[in-house]
Amino acid sequence: MDDAEEAEEAEQEEKHPAKPNFKAPRDNGDGTYMVEFEFDGRHYAWSGAAGNRVEAMQSAWSAYFK
Repeated sequence: MDDAEEAEEAEQEEKHPAKPNFKAPRDNGDGTYMVEFEFDGRHYAWSGAAGNRVEAMQSAWSAYFK
């Protein structure tokens, strides 16, 4: 890979930031969920109350990034 290709690849990475990779949230059956995800090379885990799987993933993200 030459310098021009490396610069173009770096520019594309800046335009498309990393996205989280969520595992399927696990419903604990008592109104709580276990959510695991990877983002930017790191692993995160969250457990807590949520109304559904989507809310659980949003809460997990917010716990670390808002």
